Amino acid sequence: MENTICSAPTKKEYMGNMASNSHEKETVIHILIVDDRENMRNLLSQTFQEMGFNVSVASTGEEAIDEITQHLYHIVITDLSMSGKSGMDVLRYVKSVSPETEVIIITAYGTIEIAVEAMRLGAHDFITKPFQLAVLQNKISKLAKQIQIKNTNRAQTWIHPSVKHLVGESAQTRQLRQIIARIAPTKSSVLITGPSGVGKELVARALHEASPRRDEPFIALNCASLAPTLLESELFGHEKGAFTGATSRREGRFERAHKGTLFLDEVGEIDPGVQVKLLRVLQDGEFERVGGTETIKVDVRIIAATNRDLRQAISQGTFREDFYYRLNVFSVYVPPLKERPDDIPALVEHFLNKFSMELKKEVYEVDDEVIELFLQYPWPGNIRELENIMERAIVLATGTQITINEMPYELQNYIETERKKETEVQRRLYEKDDFSLEEHTERLEKELILKALEKFHWNKTRAAELLGIKRTTLQYRIRKLGLE
Repeated sequence: MENTICSAPTKKEYMGNMASNSHEKETVIHILIVDDRENMRNLLSQTFQEMGFNVSVASTGEEAIDEITQHLYHIVITDLSMSGKSGMDVLRYVKSVSPETEVIIITAYGTIEIAVEAMRLGAHDFITKPFQLAVLQNKISKLAKQIQIKNTNRAQTWIHPSVKHLVGESAQTRQLRQIIARIAPTKSSVLITGPSGVGKELVARALHEASPRRDEPFIALNCASLAPTLLESELFGHEKGAFTGATSRREGRFERAHKGTLFLDEVGEIDPGVQVKLLRVLQDGEFERVGGTETIKVDVRIIAATNRDLRQAISQGTFREDFYYRLNVFSVYVPPLKERPDDIPALVEHFLNKFSMELKKEVYEVDDEVIELFLQYPWPGNIRELENIMERAIVLATGTQITINEMPYELQNYIETERKKETEVQRRLYEKDDFSLEEHTERLEKELILKALEKFHWNKTRAAELLGIKRTTLQYRIRKLGLE
């Protein structure tokens, strides 16, 4: 990044930086200036820095997009005509990853058509050169005040739009947003469960960024990747000489996360011996470094995640029950993608925008045949698999549209394989000598009830609502069909 005047907020430094009450400090406004002329960049950056804003600059559209990927800005001021990515490209990218960021476009070639298109894409203002600096100062001053008012009045648990896993409008995702909003302001531990690839770490980041700890560190650690002795040192740090290779004192993740959040991924893989020491931190907020005697006190919120059944691990003696209950003050379940197909179109659109910009490919849409395939496919790898497939498709795309030809072999053959299976089942049914309407009606009813129960994890009330029958009727059907 060329000539950064003041550092922009990183992903942890959440663009709102909102006040939860009137006694908290005002939001620091972060501005990114994008212009290929050095004199204009220097003029605007110095002007807005003197007005009290944090200012960063970029000399190309590509550089601006890289910067926006890494940092969060309240306002982006961009020139329209630049070699490579234009100001319109910057505008599109900003609105795809951070819709709340305001964009002002400056150009010497202003036309009504371009202005209308910029406003349609979400630009806040469109200014033609030459312009008076005082006019632009006045516009930015008013816009900054609007942002301050909006952030002050906004609820403390507002979730930053950069939390990408919240993309989607399924009932499950809406419920997830509500749960995050309710439990984020607390200090209590949270256990996030769900299969691999659903975005458990991103849920943890959402909880952190929607909490009063949002401006403090978010430290993540994959517990499955380290042996017990290394994990203990990584968590609690070590003193010089604590073991072979410990040539100096080292702070652990708990110290680095002080006043913030520590995310323990794959917590089910932690050795029981280390669990005991973690339990002490959860209970008392204190620990000693490996090889040390000094008691260190920390204020850290623990968020843990696992794809394992920890209750089963408890029964097998590999996970401590007391540690489980300390972790599981709040529980958040993230369902697999196959259970929330309503999220797929929005996720596809999100990944399309993301990778088109990152890979510098002009790919703007996905063929309806591909969307239909995505809606039918069971997604064993969940959102991670969808993300990888979209990235691959954009790399392979030769035009502006993703088609079935850019899909992996297994996806291209999925529908055909499923059709063959259905045809074979139907053939066997009709070949049976005991074919009867009652028998196959019962088989269909059993299948529908099982699907409804599995969808809601055997919550009979919700399954009955989905099926349009009373709960008592559902219980009767379950007993009759031998499903319990």
